[in-house]
Amino acid sequence: MKKLLLSTVALVGMTSGAMAGGLDRSGQGTGAIFNENGATSFSFGVVNPSINAADTGTATTYSPAESYTQIGATYTREVNDQLSMTLVFDQPFGAAVNYDAPQATSSFGGTKADISTNAISMYGRYKVNGNVSVFGGLRLQQAQGDVALGGQSYNAGFAAGAAEQLIAGFFAGGGRPATLSEQVVQGAAAGNAAAVAAYDGTIAGNAALAAFLGGANPAGLNVDTAADVQTLAGASIAGGGYTVDIESSYGVGYSIGAAYEIPDIALRAAITYHSGITHDTSATEQNAIITSGAASTNDIEFETPQSINLDFQTGIAADTLLTASVRWAEWGAFDVTPARINTDLADLGDSYSYRLGVARRFSDELAGSVTLSYEDASNSGVSPLGPTDGLIGLTVGLRYETDDAILSGGVNYTIPGDADLTAGGNTFARSTDNSVVGVGFQAQWSF
Repeated sequence: MKKLLLSTVALVGMTSGAMAGGLDRSGQGTGAIFNENGATSFSFGVVNPSINAADTGTATTYSPAESYTQIGATYTREVNDQLSMTLVFDQPFGAAVNYDAPQATSSFGGTKADISTNAISMYGRYKVNGNVSVFGGLRLQQAQGDVALGGQSYNAGFAAGAAEQLIAGFFAGGGRPATLSEQVVQGAAAGNAAAVAAYDGTIAGNAALAAFLGGANPAGLNVDTAADVQTLAGASIAGGGYTVDIESSYGVGYSIGAAYEIPDIALRAAITYHSGITHDTSATEQNAIITSGAASTNDIEFETPQSINLDFQTGIAADTLLTASVRWAEWGAFDVTPARINTDLADLGDSYSYRLGVARRFSDELAGSVTLSYEDASNSGVSPLGPTDGLIGLTVGLRYETDDAILSGGVNYTIPGDADLTAGGNTFARSTDNSVVGVGFQAQWSF
């Protein structure tokens, strides 16, 4: 019964990671620690998303999500009757999006992200008695990423921020009118008539400020009217928008957990806590107005999220297994804030994922499983780097056992939820009618 679970349900994470909460891909499962002595596995998955997005203010449409592959491997070895060690390789988090459209005529054209992680975890499991075991270990994680923010939405924000900094420079050492807040300036750049009137009126009513902004300033910019802010946005677009290259880095975290089992009925309840992992690295930013067109490299620190996995299984009939799991990941605390842009590029919320499945053995050689996946929707705006909100999915798996190996395959179909795509708190596009197809394979053998 144990093999039935491991070789059929294990493929769910390999085939359904696209568009999961935050940047989740593998689900960070620890099921391999319960494998038999010498068990070795290799898994491979291909995920093909079809995400459809359209601007709310232009005629531009996008297919931003790109296909990607996912690999994993495990090895378990018993030290003695009570202690075993497991080595796991996975690719826990990632993003692959590309809004392929002209920046000057679209809200998010030129926005893209290529973020990847690789992790090696070593777990030790100690059997306290026939029912209770505890486990834990260390995880070495590598992460890197390239992000670009483009289109009218982001570049208007960059222009607003540049104007705000110049205005703040004029009022250095004192307060400044509330109508010159970043929100008002960004509203002006976006074409909001009331904000334009407030912005221009404040400038026109302050001769000293108008003279300061109309004359020489540290960046050589003239932003004495809302139209000038729009001109500034055009300069940012002409320069290719904003790009940041986050150098590859390594960080170490830990995992701890406990399990309760009744082998006679294949019952197991396990809880696993994964700590966050801090990365200290450098980020190279470039933008026509934020960095004056030159590359600017500075230190950056970010932490991949802590998470909790709850996993349950039990036999419900002869050769039939019920499985369930819940995962929470603290993506709301995942902040990636390069020095020059000084804003969080991720802008994600915590995620809660649920799975319910049934696995059944049809013969000594053949078994299958069906698993439902569900993820809560936030029902609020999302980052274009994660252009969906919630999901529901179905994974069907088959396993074939030979004398030497266990071969498994699975197919997943997921419907990610529709979402409003926002920047600076404003909605500029919406994704609808989304789907994801994933295919995964796993080979397991013992030696």
